Amino acid sequence: MLVSFEDPQLGDAADELEQLGHDFACEVLLYLQKIHSGAVDARDLSPFYTYRGIEMFQAVGATKFAIFAIEIDDDGDVAVTLMLAAEHGVPMYAGGSSWNGNDYSALKTGILNARASVWFV
Repeated sequence: MLVSFEDPQLGDAADELEQLGHDFACEVLLYLQKIHSGAVDARDLSPFYTYRGIEMFQAVGATKFAIFAIEIDDDGDVAVTLMLAAEHGVPMYAGGSSWNGNDYSALKTGILNARASVWFV
């Protein structure tokens, strides 16, 4: 399953990805599909952030990037969730959280943590 984070207060990751341009969005979606299908082994990826045991990863293209979570159930079924899409150096706001475009620790503990806390319940 391939899904995208969406919340009325915290934003929509698919909209964010679309705003970063068609070419980048297609590259990210193709990559996520490869993970979902097993063409890319998720076990070989290095986690960007972990929320309650759910690992999230970063796909980067120049200054643009996407954060996605991977969940594998006991049957081996893979769920990939696009959690966020942004551009380095460009501030971002979601609900009561913000990111200055540069501090990745603040991105993890702010917007990404807020989104994960409502998505993975």
